Amino acid sequence: MKKLLNQINFSYTIYIVLSLFFFYSCEKEDIGNLSQKELHHSFSLHKFSDEFIKKNLIVNWGAYDVEVDSSIDRGKYLYSTSLKVPSALYSNEQKWGQMYKLLAEKDSLSNWNYTLLEFLSVKDSILPSNLSTSNTVSFTGTLYFYDLEGNTKKIESYEDGVKMTEFMDKEHGKVTLQSKAPKVCGDYNPFCEDGKTVTYIAVSVSTYTDHYNVREGGKLDYSYSTYDGTKTKWVAVPVNDPEPKIGSYVHHHVDDPNLNHGSGSSGSNHPKDVILDDSFKNTKADCAFQKLKKQNGDLFKTTIGKFIDDPKYDLIFTVGNCEYTNIGCTDGNEVGENGDITIILEDVYQPTLEIAASILHEGIHAEIYRYVDEHTDNPVDPKNRTRLMELYSHYIGIAENTDYNITYPVTMAQHEYMAENYVKPIAEAIRSLDGNKYPLEYYMWYGWEGLERSYNFNSRLSSSDKTKYNNYQEIVNNNTDVKCN
Repeated sequence: MKKLLNQINFSYTIYIVLSLFFFYSCEKEDIGNLSQKELHHSFSLHKFSDEFIKKNLIVNWGAYDVEVDSSIDRGKYLYSTSLKVPSALYSNEQKWGQMYKLLAEKDSLSNWNYTLLEFLSVKDSILPSNLSTSNTVSFTGTLYFYDLEGNTKKIESYEDGVKMTEFMDKEHGKVTLQSKAPKVCGDYNPFCEDGKTVTYIAVSVSTYTDHYNVREGGKLDYSYSTYDGTKTKWVAVPVNDPEPKIGSYVHHHVDDPNLNHGSGSSGSNHPKDVILDDSFKNTKADCAFQKLKKQNGDLFKTTIGKFIDDPKYDLIFTVGNCEYTNIGCTDGNEVGENGDITIILEDVYQPTLEIAASILHEGIHAEIYRYVDEHTDNPVDPKNRTRLMELYSHYIGIAENTDYNITYPVTMAQHEYMAENYVKPIAEAIRSLDGNKYPLEYYMWYGWEGLERSYNFNSRLSSSDKTKYNNYQEIVNNNTDVKCN
């Protein structure tokens, strides 16, 4: 009898185990079937504000994880996603990691609610596929929570898998750039007192579709790019991490290999930021340019920086010969044709700070060319550079209507405008690059250099001023720590 009871107990145990196994398997299968039917039919991105996501995101309904929320005793289903076309995010030549997942959960009325999650890492270009809200592993970056209209409901920041901050705009109900600024320290940041924290910055994300010709054998040949718009978003950045190098702009590239233009000669309207010609790369001028770019001072931002993310204009740096100077010059003859403006550096053996000043000087020329071309047919300008247009009209009028010999009336107009507005900013920029070693007057000649033929140069500077500023510049050049080989 005892033996029989043991057999019954053993059989019952096996029955329970098998029942649980089949129950779980059926439940998993039922969830899968439900995912394919009910969830699939109730989910839609047709109202989503991001056109790229709306058109290209695919939910992999057969690939999901179950996450149990103990507070509501219900399961949440997290689905992996994919994109119809390859895409990548770049900032300052660094690739960012990006991944989307769909979170589905039932509310108390048995209605399905959906949240699109975006994991964005400025540190790692490749993210682990098992990332989730409950498994952040070593994730460092920003986690966005979007509703199905593309509204940002919440932002969380993570450092090495630990949640550092949670950003919600309770007043307006969704997070926008007009929301109250995210807090760096707070209840969600237990490491703040130890100095390990994150901050949020606003970046502009511009999307470009890169089109290719499909050649024989399936080889892709780049044809041209189209600009698809710019949006701005909050991004969490570790304060104490020297990397990544965050800029104001992020480029989102989307590959479209299905377009065949035959010749592949279509012009590109893809902004290439600032293009460094092969003749310019690895020179002393390139070194000085990189120092200015890294510092990213106000003058650099408002001149050379204007070409970043501008689909209409390209700024090209090259080394070559200038017709009327042996230092540097700017060619804006092509700006009206294809948007190209070329800066030519001829003397790349000057002291480093003088090369930097030449780059800023020519960058101002380039930005003026860009500005004038942009406002030739559209004179409305919030900055109202009336004086610049007056100078253009004056010198071009003299060249066309009198016998007065002006070889380059546009250059004359630009130099007068620069003498009135940019001498001090150039001096301040070079002083800052030099670590503010000396008073500002020691750097004034860097601003005046190249403007010797302007009216302002001769009317505003006495002979003693010119001698003094020259001597001061020599002192700075001989004692600076800013050097390129």
